[in-house]
Amino acid sequence: MMESLCLCECGLQRPVNQDRAGGWIRNDTGLFFVADGVGGHFAGERASQLVAGELAHWWGRGRQLPLSTAVEQLRQLAERCDGRIRLATPPGQLCATTLVLLWVSSGAYALLWAGDSRCYQARRRLLRTTVWQLTRDDVVYGTADQGKLSQAVGAGGCQVNIRCGQVDRHTLFALCSDGVYNYCGAETLKQQLAAACRTGKLLPAMQAIEHGVLANQAPDNYSLILVRPSS
Repeated sequence: MMESLCLCECGLQRPVNQDRAGGWIRNDTGLFFVADGVGGHFAGERASQLVAGELAHWWGRGRQLPLSTAVEQLRQLAERCDGRIRLATPPGQLCATTLVLLWVSSGAYALLWAGDSRCYQARRRLLRTTVWQLTRDDVVYGTADQGKLSQAVGAGGCQVNIRCGQVDRHTLFALCSDGVYNYCGAETLKQQLAAACRTGKLLPAMQAIEHGVLANQAPDNYSLILVRPSS
């Protein structure tokens, strides 16, 4: 049976939570997402909430679709959200959100993302458990704008990245906003994901990762979803 845990918190220093995160499971099919409203601009929480609402509506009719059809519809959904957010944003303002989206069904997965929210995968082998980042951060490198987002839903002309693969036995997925991976510590994050993959226990890992974020004063909103597909 597929299992997941979700954490979506304001943090200790931000007055508003611009993150949205969640997911749905039915039998061996699940849809999970993290959307991080772009801070420092106009109402990032509106952008992330619009995406969350569209995904909830899509799940009601799309959960029985085959993988290829689901992926194409989810890509189109992200592009529609990009247009709707721009139309609702006052002139001269920017309203946008990152998005990382995981679809798991019948032993296969699809990842769709725009921005710097991430998905990690942990996989248990015979002698060790490996953890690696499946997504690639959409940020600018080597210019005066280094570190700024190069893609976001609502920023206009959003290009959604897609990655598909098979779900091996003893696999764990983790979706998170930058409020997690920037402040938890890379080694702590990987160690806890590996432990959750080995033991099948999600709650201790989530609690340890959140403790690491809080120990660094949690200056940003932070969201984390752990997903253990059916083995």
